[in-house]
Amino acid sequence: MGSGYPVTRFFCYTKGQGMAGEGEKPMFDEKTGVKLIGSARHVLLNDLQLIKGYLYMRQPEKANSVMDRMTDYLRNQARLSHLQIPKCTFFLITYGWASHPFQLSLEVDGPEKNLGRHDQALTEFFQELLFLFEEQDLETTDNFVKIRFETGDPEVDIQIVHTGKLADAREAEEKLMAIKLNQSLEWVKHYITNSRVGGRTRWVICLSIK
Repeated sequence: MGSGYPVTRFFCYTKGQGMAGEGEKPMFDEKTGVKLIGSARHVLLNDLQLIKGYLYMRQPEKANSVMDRMTDYLRNQARLSHLQIPKCTFFLITYGWASHPFQLSLEVDGPEKNLGRHDQALTEFFQELLFLFEEQDLETTDNFVKIRFETGDPEVDIQIVHTGKLADAREAEEKLMAIKLNQSLEWVKHYITNSRVGGRTRWVICLSIK
């Protein structure tokens, strides 16, 4: 926890394990698929334009920074796909292609794991959580959400860190508590801290898969 973020609230609660559902219908048709490809192309072109612009202005260090970010982004996408959670992977990757009041980043640290039986539960959780952030994030400031998978042995930890400004932190917290987890996931903790400057918050949410 960095300086300037005193802890204001803290909660711990747990649930057991269970199996994810099977036999769901495809998530999109060809028309939607074409739109998704267009969104991915738009993101890539934006980054390429940045690189070209920095090189034109003879700022190779900034161009290299963009390329490093792109490389990390693609590398973490590949690592996420190796966790055998195709629905969750598809949702999280394509989610970042559209416009939202926050910037989403993904990170996977650790060896490959087969989390296939948790795929549906993780997908539903992230759908509800990111929708909550969409509702609560103020568009007048820069907001960031980072999702990190830590694939230890035997547990897998998932940490979500939100930084930015919330319309109503207390209401957001209540809605988080109302999210019903599938039994295959276990709450570890969550806490919100407030910055002394600018009214920004830092919200840390942790899950565990055993």
